[in-house]
Order: sequence, then C-alpha cells, then structure tokens
Amino acid sequence: MNQFSTLFSSISKRIEDNKRINKKEKYEISEELLISAQLIERFALDIISLKDFDNNINELKIQQLLFKYGVEVMYLNITKDTLKQVKVEIGIEGNKDRIDNIILPILEKEIGLRMSVTSRFYNEIANFHKIVIKSQRAASLKYGVSQIARDYEACGDSYKIFDNGKKCVVSLSDGMGYGEGAKKESQLALDLMYGFIDIGIEVEKVVTCVNSILKNNEPKECFATLDVLVYDHFNGKASVVKSGASPSYLIKGESIEKINGSSLPVGIIDEANYNKVDFEFDKGDYFVMVSDGIGDNIEQILPLIKKGDPQNMANQIIGKSKELTLDDKSVLIAKLV
Repeated sequence: MNQFSTLFSSISKRIEDNKRINKKEKYEISEELLISAQLIERFALDIISLKDFDNNINELKIQQLLFKYGVEVMYLNITKDTLKQVKVEIGIEGNKDRIDNIILPILEKEIGLRMSVTSRFYNEIANFHKIVIKSQRAASLKYGVSQIARDYEACGDSYKIFDNGKKCVVSLSDGMGYGEGAKKESQLALDLMYGFIDIGIEVEKVVTCVNSILKNNEPKECFATLDVLVYDHFNGKASVVKSGASPSYLIKGESIEKINGSSLPVGIIDEANYNKVDFEFDKGDYFVMVSDGIGDNIEQILPLIKKGDPQNMANQIIGKSKELTLDDKSVLIAKLV
C-alpha cells in the first residue's frame, strides 16, 4: 500500500499549504480522497476472497434464455477470479450439440466475452452433461523497444509493460530535459502509475493521482509525459491515455492513423490534464509510441520501414532518426497477434 501512503501524504501537504482552500481545490482533494478510499476497498476485497461475483451477470436471465431455446438447465454457477476471468459451470440434459450451437453464443452475448469449453463430462444413463466454460483471450501483444540517449549514458525516457492476465498496459514516459535527471523523473512517474494500476485503479484516475504526487514533490518540481496503451485481453477493447505525450500511430495494413494528445505533462498544474482515445485494435495491427526526441520525423520514417517483428521495426526507426534531433529517443511498438 505504498502508493496509498504517498498519495495521502500529498493530500495532507496540499491541505497544510492552503489555509484557504478554494472550491476547485476542494473538488480536486475530494477526488484524491475518493481514490484513496477505493485503494483501501480493493485491498480489503483481495484479502477477503480470491473470488468475487459480477452483479451484472444475471444467472436467472441466462437460465430463462436457455430454457426458451429448449435447454433444460439442472444447475448454473458463474464466478470470476482475481484476474477477472469468468468461469461458468453448467449442468444440462439432452443433446451435446446444444453446447456449441446454443449455450456458448448466449453466454458470450450476455457476459460480453469470448468463451470456450474447457472440460466436459457426460453421464450416458442419465443423459446428463456437466460442462465448464471459461472466458478466453481475444488476442495477445508482442513488443519491441529501442532507445538511444543524447549523451550515450542515461536515456531520460522510461517505459514499462504490465500484464495481469486480464489487461495489458504499455507505457512510455519522457522526463523533462535529458540524461540522468530526466530518467529519474520518468521512472518515478511510471513506478507510481503501475503501483496504482496493479491494485485495479482505472488509468484515468491513476493519472490524477500521479499528477498530484509529482506536483507536490519535494525538494524540487518533477514532471514527465505519460503515454499509456491499455488493452483488454478478453473483450479486445483498446484505448490510449496521453498526458503531454507525442502523437502515437496506429498501423493497419498500409494505412497509418495519427493519434494526437494535446495536453500538459503530469506534475505541472494542480488539475490532471490528459486525453483518452478509444480505438479498434485488430490482429496484425501495430501501435507505435515515440518520445519527442523523434517527434514529427516519425511520419516520414514509418512508410519506409519494413513491417513484421516489432523489435526489428523499432530498431529501424531509431536507426533512421539518429541524426535528426539532439535529444533522447525512444520507440515502443506493440503488435496484436
């Protein structure tokens, strides 16, 4: 719970520094206190049980739908583990063809995830089927990272890749300036961010927390950009959250789509400033993140590189941009496979 302690210290400092807190500051502090409460609640739930139930999944409605299509359900139990993988245990009478033709489509529609049968048991005398069905990953990500430092010692850009089995979070951060000082700033921003993400806080709220902590950092100011790709393994949804980051690029076949984020880095102003963009991320697509050391030059470079392995692509981009600007340069590419 180190992230909670850090956030609470930041909130306390803001209250101490402002004998008169205006309406806007009250709202910001209340938001941070709410997030703190959510952190404690998440922690408590993890201690209490390794399983939880999703109230949005209506077992009775699913049984009624199956009955409507002629499936006699003897029992139905739906659970969800800490990785948010849904497990369905169901007992039915009758033809096994109904499992693939009726039961799976109804479960996928009602639960909103791709499902697959993991085990089957059949009692021929009783004409009874016991089936275990679990949600499955829509796809996985393959990565490539390449960096070069302006002073050839310490790169001021940092990156992290986090995968908890349900969601994958890929991020790039650029500390202000270059070299060792910038590296410490970008690493701090990502370390704070992933501490919150690891315990289940949404990325947008995480940016608010990180912004508050960096804004009140002592003994000196600390700010960095955040470029965060979030991919849900089970429903296939993707989004990017940007705070002061350079544009990213979505490559689909021969087309290249630019994704902008006109906002300030975290740690500069009291109110978190970020953009969130949802997008379609299909198998074979590439998502390209770059630091501002490469900047707009990437738009001339991308059409020239050979697509395939993300690591090879990242190396090509760095190779073609070495002489273009005097700054730390980073490329992070995620491919959906």
